[in-house]
Amino acid sequence: MAITLMNNKKNKKIYFALSDKTEALVKENEQLAKEVNAKIAFNEELDNYLYKLHQKANKELKEIKETMAKKPESKAMEY
Repeated sequence: MAITLMNNKKNKKIYFALSDKTEALVKENEQLAKEVNAKIAFNEELDNYLYKLHQKANKELKEIKETMAKKPESKAMEY
């Protein structure tokens, strides 16, 4: 692993070794971050899908209401 030290003239990298336990924790943390990002992306896609579905349902409901308003009231058949 490297740490970059910056000064006015140039960047200097200092390398150091991590213990096996620390290295394993770093890798596990990176994997967890990937999983969290994947879940966030999935949730965003799901939110977009549900939003579009909601818009479609509202549009269809509006069309049904308009159609019902245009039709004359039906009368029951008399015998």
